[in-house]
Amino acid sequence: GDEAAAYRRAVDQGGGALMVAVYRGRMSEGISFNDDYARAVLCVGVPFPNLGDEQVKSKRAFNDLPCSRHKG
Repeated sequence: GDEAAAYRRAVDQGGGALMVAVYRGRMSEGISFNDDYARAVLCVGVPFPNLGDEQVKSKRAFNDLPCSRHKG
């Protein structure tokens, strides 16, 4: 893709590069970063709760109660 080509050009020019991509996005599979193209990989996951889950509903309701808020 265009993003991968731009990334490789930046690395080849000696300035280094940082690529940020989304899991399951276009950059998630089928691309090989050999040699200088990948010195490190950092994966960060942000969990999103199922808002329809009963435990999540209960916790949100509890957090909305005035007595559940800490003052300090």
